[in-house]
Amino acid sequence: MKEGMREVARHGMKKDSSITRLVRRTVGTDVMASELGAHLAGEIEARLTGIDHRLGEAMEARFEALAHRLEEAVQRTVGTEVHRNAAHLDGQLAARTEEGAQRLEGALRAGLAEEVHRNASHLDARVTELVHLRSEEVAGHLAGMLHTAVAEEVHRGTAHLDARVTELVHLRSEEVAGHLAGMLRTAVAEDVHQGMAYLDGQLAARGDAAAHRLEDALARAVAAEVHRNVNHLHEHLAGDLSRHLDERTGALHAQLIETLAADRAALMAALHDGMSHVDRHLSAHLSKEVALLLGTGGAGGEAGDPRVVQERLVTLGRLLEPRAAKGVAKRRVGHAADGGYVMLDDLEQVRFALSLGVGDEMTWDLEMAGRGIEVHQFDYTIEAPPETHERIRFHRSRIAPVAEGSDHSLASAQALGGNHPCIVKMDIEGDEWVVLDAAGEGDFERVTQLVLEFHDFDKVADNAWFGRAERVLRRLAASFAVVHVHANNYGALHSRGNVAFPELLEVTFANRGRYDFEPTAEIFPTPLDAPNRGDLPDIRLGSFRF
Repeated sequence: MKEGMREVARHGMKKDSSITRLVRRTVGTDVMASELGAHLAGEIEARLTGIDHRLGEAMEARFEALAHRLEEAVQRTVGTEVHRNAAHLDGQLAARTEEGAQRLEGALRAGLAEEVHRNASHLDARVTELVHLRSEEVAGHLAGMLHTAVAEEVHRGTAHLDARVTELVHLRSEEVAGHLAGMLRTAVAEDVHQGMAYLDGQLAARGDAAAHRLEDALARAVAAEVHRNVNHLHEHLAGDLSRHLDERTGALHAQLIETLAADRAALMAALHDGMSHVDRHLSAHLSKEVALLLGTGGAGGEAGDPRVVQERLVTLGRLLEPRAAKGVAKRRVGHAADGGYVMLDDLEQVRFALSLGVGDEMTWDLEMAGRGIEVHQFDYTIEAPPETHERIRFHRSRIAPVAEGSDHSLASAQALGGNHPCIVKMDIEGDEWVVLDAAGEGDFERVTQLVLEFHDFDKVADNAWFGRAERVLRRLAASFAVVHVHANNYGALHSRGNVAFPELLEVTFANRGRYDFEPTAEIFPTPLDAPNRGDLPDIRLGSFRF
């Protein structure tokens, strides 16, 4: 097109020449013809430049529009092809996955049946062997414990007797010596007082000279009297002290011999009772373990059924499934081992706490007291707590279903805090089931958090135990939600009815009236947890969902 325009320009130039010649011939003036030709040439060139610029812009816009339509067409074509190929691949994958799953299921069932049969035979033989070995081992161990305990008790009694006799003789000697010294000081003071009074009278009557003589004589008399009294007292008291000590030592020795004999008899009776109790408990425990392992029935024929045991554990587990408190984090309170518990980090408004069960570990109590919370401890198995704190009050009392005598119930213990909200930590070695079973409807209203260590889940096959446990957990679930679980590895992880469940379980409950809850994806133990027994690994509970 540009060439066409240039051709037009050349024709225009030629035309211009013709016009110029015509003008020159008509006008007859060369100057006018030249000026007219130059003007026409400039006008034509300017028009050609404008036409060329507009033509370039139009071509560029046309090319861009064409490229955009081409790109859209390519994308539609490619998308259609990809969708068609993806649908084809999905069909192929589903068919092959179903076929592979069927083959895998068949192989797995065959292998599992063979493995179960082999393990059952091995288990029967192993249980028989373990029961025999365990019986011999327990008998030998108990005999050794008995001999050791008797020898240690006799040694301790003899050492205690010797130390007590020495202590009493020493104390009695000091007591008598002090008494003698007091008597001597009293006698001397009276003699000196009487002598001085007499001296004053003589000085007043006879003058200085006579007084000096009298003073010398009196001093000699007093000294002689004091010396005589001291010798007399020494002889008298030495005889009395020796006679008294001999009599007292003989009586004490006889009394201690009699006490030791009585203690030995009591010790032997206690050891005999303890051995009988251990033997009964061990026999019952071994019988129960063997019955559960072999799948034979327990009391009533129901306790040994693995399907019943599984159903019971699932029931209890669902009542203990953890949730998360919305907007509230958790923290560990107490020792980073046994005695520490994971709780909701919401303690600012709490001013009263109960620690039910103390023993020799009270770091939870101390940390709570350090936050300004008044802590009341209850434990009838110890004389005093291992440490003291100005905000901790110790009660040597048992937590029982009913408050009577020196025993406290959950309600009477809470009453010490008035109507204030409180936190309760309870670790009372299996008594928690009867205490909570006896709790009233209003006993949980003021409890913001309840930290519990549950015991004896290995007794789930016992009908009475399971009935109470289910009743307690359903009552707690009405007022609380579980926010944390942790297995205490001082107890075992039992597998009953093909359900793994710990013997000891630490559970933190939060009051439903105080918090909102949502599902949690936590895996237990969490980073806040720690093994109760440091030489063993923690027990893995997973999500603890049933």
